[in-house]
Amino acid sequence: MKVGYVSGSISRNAGGLFFSVRSLSQTVNALAGFESRVFSLEDAHSAEDVVKWQPLRPNVHKVVGPGALGYSPSLQSDLVASECDVLHTQGIWQGCSHAVNHWHDKMNKPYLVAPRGMLDPWALANARWKKKVAGLLYENKHLQNAACLHALCRSEAESMRAYGLKNPICVIPNGIHLPEIGAGAEKEQSGLKTLVFIGRIHPKKGLVHALEAWSQLARDGWKFVIAGWDQGGHEQELKDLLTKAGVPWVDRRDDSTRTASEGGVEFYGSTYGDEKKALLRVADAFILPSYSEGLPMAVLEAWSYGLPVVMTEFCNIPEGFEAEAAIEIGTDKESILAGLEQLVSLPEAAVQEIGERGLQLVKDKFTWEQISKQMAEVYQWVAGETAQPEIIEL
Repeated sequence: MKVGYVSGSISRNAGGLFFSVRSLSQTVNALAGFESRVFSLEDAHSAEDVVKWQPLRPNVHKVVGPGALGYSPSLQSDLVASECDVLHTQGIWQGCSHAVNHWHDKMNKPYLVAPRGMLDPWALANARWKKKVAGLLYENKHLQNAACLHALCRSEAESMRAYGLKNPICVIPNGIHLPEIGAGAEKEQSGLKTLVFIGRIHPKKGLVHALEAWSQLARDGWKFVIAGWDQGGHEQELKDLLTKAGVPWVDRRDDSTRTASEGGVEFYGSTYGDEKKALLRVADAFILPSYSEGLPMAVLEAWSYGLPVVMTEFCNIPEGFEAEAAIEIGTDKESILAGLEQLVSLPEAAVQEIGERGLQLVKDKFTWEQISKQMAEVYQWVAGETAQPEIIEL
């Protein structure tokens, strides 16, 4: 079976999708009887990052007109000529949705849509009028004609129903490749204890209130590392906030030998591959104070390194709270401060136990090997090759 993955970007510009879609397509490709093909749009980093998809060779297409619209006639033509049996759209509100509509009209073959959190209430409220226009032009058709909707979590499935969609839904999360280290492995030491955020530096991630809380926390023995790529100048807003609050900060991109002082904040810049692994090895805890997520890869990665996680309910991994692998916070400053105070006051043994529970949770539910097999069953079903899997909700 040939499965085509259609995404607006195959580079770091895609944020978490750069890791999740890549891993899903690669692990499905490794299954007997399956072949993955990847179709995407060109951006500033696609030529550099395409090699990370090996052994897959994504077909990357130029955009015609405004880049934000993602319209690509060559993508449409390539999909029609691809001989794919099933397509799986990753993300919505872009020209890729229009291209899949075109493929479906021409080929009359089934496709799935994974909105990747883009139907959640916060996401719908952001640039609402643009999404209403896109919905009328092409997105509502794309969603309504899908043979199956792919939700990453229960709350995303509820958001799909709230949007008015009546399609079958499969709830299959993102996954993780377990690192070579495990809970109990000796960590590298960096002096200060390290709280880490890894991800896109964007207002929806909740870093403003997190840093306001950090400025009021008794931070003895700790530093806060923010590793990620800036979007829309938000990083400078965070730096200005820290300066005004009197919290010391450094930017490692100015001098890679500089590190934050006790109680300070360190802006690390984008981090990938071995550099990110090294950062997670020296970290002591992870935070994601987000307003909206699909299912964040960064949290799963933190757990895979045995780290305790501080996160909001909007990260959509309630299993983490149920397993006592995470400290729950709200998105407001006071709630985040309370969660951080809980973290820094815990004995070292208790902190390690929280992280170990997170690692076990990932092993039990969130490995790509498990997830790719579930996804393959759905592909076979929508293609008419097998009976409906139990995971499908009508």
